[in-house]
Amino acid sequence: MKIYHSTNTFLPVVLLFFAASIFSSCNQNKSASEITQTQELTSNNSVPKSIETSFSQKFKVDYLADDEVKISIEKPWEGSKDLYEYKLKSNAGRGEINYPVKSVACLSSTHVEMLKELGLLDKIVAINSYDDIFDQEIKDVFKARGVKEVGKSKNVNIELLLDIKPDLILESTTGSGYDAYEALTKYHLPVVTFAAHKENFPLGRLEWIKLLSVFFQKEQEANAYFKTKEALYNHLLNKKQTPEKQPVIFVGYNWKETWYLPGSKSYMAEFIKDAGGKYIMADNKETGNVAIAHEQVIELLQQCDIWLHPGIKITSEADLKELKIPNNYFKNGLQVYNNNKKLNDLGKNDFWQSGFVHPELVLQDLSLIFQKDSLSNKKLIYYKKIL
Repeated sequence: MKIYHSTNTFLPVVLLFFAASIFSSCNQNKSASEITQTQELTSNNSVPKSIETSFSQKFKVDYLADDEVKISIEKPWEGSKDLYEYKLKSNAGRGEINYPVKSVACLSSTHVEMLKELGLLDKIVAINSYDDIFDQEIKDVFKARGVKEVGKSKNVNIELLLDIKPDLILESTTGSGYDAYEALTKYHLPVVTFAAHKENFPLGRLEWIKLLSVFFQKEQEANAYFKTKEALYNHLLNKKQTPEKQPVIFVGYNWKETWYLPGSKSYMAEFIKDAGGKYIMADNKETGNVAIAHEQVIELLQQCDIWLHPGIKITSEADLKELKIPNNYFKNGLQVYNNNKKLNDLGKNDFWQSGFVHPELVLQDLSLIFQKDSLSNKKLIYYKKIL
């Protein structure tokens, strides 16, 4: 059952302030004063009717009263029920969430990054693991404050969470998060499934920062942040060159003798299109990864100019040779780029952390790779050239 429909079209934006700011650094400044809040107001001008979304299709927010909100999330896991609903109330009862939230446990680094952009790191009282966080400064702050590690998925420490008593527990829909969600709900803990990874548009994933802001009554800040990133993203779209021959792009990696490529309706395929590339799997209509045989990979690579994401451990030409790709492919000009430029000592990749809340910077990287001269004075942030 669909709970919300959106246009899924990029809105034209002519904001010179934002266009100029994308080239300053990878840490963009928020400018709430430059952007008006997009929420509609009821007749008494106090309670918002809804949060407007242009790209996300998976959540809906209904403001029932000044101190009561209903959140609906559509089918966060494959095979799960169609709709998950949560009630936020002041003086919440059993099965409800205290509103506004004063303390939160984050079982994914994605939640931490979004709360960082909203200035809410001080609300975090527990995380899944320090090892999962890329940003050392965040880890240092958390350790100084005594933020607890509570694990995730099947290894989530329910006893510790019962002792901490956070107002909110955010669980991710990636991996086996469903196992933790089911276990936590049995103990009537205030857990909410966070399904941003189910969105198939880069700005749709980022738009979940609006949902997250509702719990803390930070909607205006989230709307301002999102509008800034949307404007920067659209600025790059408007600058996109249309060469006579689009570069043909392959995206895929080998895992246990099987290759995985994103379908043409996926988040990554959308990035490729927006950056000016032609995706080799354009005829496939899947939204998730597609498993294919090695022989088919060889056939597809023959038709491509650029190969992205060959595997997180691929850092050199020697690593590529271990994937059993014929040497003549690379001699014929196939270029290889990987999104692992920003790895820490524990192998955590910032592409999947800060990159999640900075889709405009990911798009800038891909535009540099595909269009060459479009941003010739810029350097890659998340990607590096392997070959």
